[in-house]
This record gives sequence, structure tokens and C-alpha cells, in this order.
Amino acid sequence: MGLTITPAEVWEAIPWSWLIDYFSNAGDILSNISTGYVDDLVASYAYVMRSYVLQASQISGSKLVNGYPYFGTCTLTAETKTRVGADPFGFGLNGNLTGKQLAILAALGISRA
Repeated sequence: MGLTITPAEVWEAIPWSWLIDYFSNAGDILSNISTGYVDDLVASYAYVMRSYVLQASQISGSKLVNGYPYFGTCTLTAETKTRVGADPFGFGLNGNLTGKQLAILAALGISRA
């Protein structure tokens, strides 16, 4: 039925727990413990950002008509930003398993049946 009870909810259901909380911080401690207890262990949205900068430079030189040297520099910069989403098993899995990994998963599935 999807019913999940946290330690903080059990503490709140105990009679006279408010009186104990008046003199101590037991309710606060149980509330802090219960923060990651239900459905908070897996991130709903997890992303990692990547910034990639490619820089190419060209230096060229020549002589002007009157014989003076001339040097010039040209720099091209390209920046790419990407975002990779994560699943509950980590970053970069994206369902691309090797043949060996698929064989291990199949063997585990057969052994569980």
C-alpha cells in the first residue's frame, strides 16, 4: 500500500513524547535521522556539467614591401558545454552495457529464478 513509517512518526505517536521533548532534543534527533529514511536515498534529478575549451593558434610572419618584418597571430577558441544525467547507479551508464556485463546480468537473473 506504499505505507512507510519513519522513526520520527513513531516518536510523535508515542504518548507523552512532547513532555520528553520539552526537556531533551530526542524528537529533533529522530527527525534528523528520518530525513533520508524514505525515498530520499536516490536523487530524482542528478546532473554533472562539463565544459570543454578547444583553442587553436596560428602565428604567421612576412616582410612588408619596404622590408620590415610583420608578424601576426590568429587565435580561434571554441567552447562546448554539456550536461550528463545520472541514474540511480551513477553517471554515464546510459544503458550501454558490454557483452560481458549483459552475460553477468543474465546469469544473475537465471540464478534468481
